[in-house]
Amino acid sequence: MLDFYVGAILLIAFFLLFVLAACRRSGKVAALQSDFEQADQLSATNVRLYRRQLAELEQQKADKQLTEAEYRNVQLELERQLLEDSQVEHPRSPLASPSAGKWLAIVGTLGCLVAACVVYHLKGSSEDVELFNVRNQVMQSAHPTIPHYIARFEELAQEQPDNPDVWAMLYPLYRDSGRYSDGVAALRHIIAISGHNPALDAELAQAEFFASGRKVTPEISQLIHKVEQEDPQQPTINSLAGFISFLHGDYAGAISHWRISLAGQQNPDDQSAIRGGIEIAQQRLQAQKNAQQATNDTSSAH
Repeated sequence: MLDFYVGAILLIAFFLLFVLAACRRSGKVAALQSDFEQADQLSATNVRLYRRQLAELEQQKADKQLTEAEYRNVQLELERQLLEDSQVEHPRSPLASPSAGKWLAIVGTLGCLVAACVVYHLKGSSEDVELFNVRNQVMQSAHPTIPHYIARFEELAQEQPDNPDVWAMLYPLYRDSGRYSDGVAALRHIIAISGHNPALDAELAQAEFFASGRKVTPEISQLIHKVEQEDPQQPTINSLAGFISFLHGDYAGAISHWRISLAGQQNPDDQSAIRGGIEIAQQRLQAQKNAQQATNDTSSAH
């Protein structure tokens, strides 16, 4: 988290430099604008326009397009317009003081930064930043083993017991280490914080199944039924149901569940394992059919 806060402070300081630089230049900018407005360029523009029109008028006179009287009348009209334009005043609103609004800009900027920090503290994911840092620390250590990961995440879970992401990191580590009871506890923490959903309930049923020594308890049966009702295509629950069917000799049921599970699996290792299970179940199912056929043939012979 320290790296995150240092980066945030540096970013805020960099932003404040832009605001302060603009405030410091406000006096110079105001002076330039004032000089520009005081140097009224309108009269000079009117004179240039008058001279250009007068030159065109003289050219028309030289080309015999105007008589002397017409020339004089138009010339007088141009001079009258020039005089009227020169006497017209163009009032401008006075410039505000360069210091006006300077402190308001600074206070407003600081207020926005404070508000952003408060909102991030209330709605942000500072705990996940800490989780990310802990994982990186373990990966960069000399011996990034699973027990090392578990130890560090358990420390973090003590500090952040209401962060479901910490328990979500611990659960697969417990599962892959054979610590199914701890995995069940981690899943219960996640469900207590985030609520039930078919994927979590399926993982819980699987973890409880292995934690109970591969025995189907009433609670496990209830979870399996609940998930199958909510999401019949859920891959984890179908994988578990297929395994239970296989253990009870229901190879056709195992094949059916595993095929559904295979369709939803994303992990290549899990896909390979399920295909291997389906192949074994097909062999045993065929052996069952052959044995049943042999029994029927023997009964017919007698």
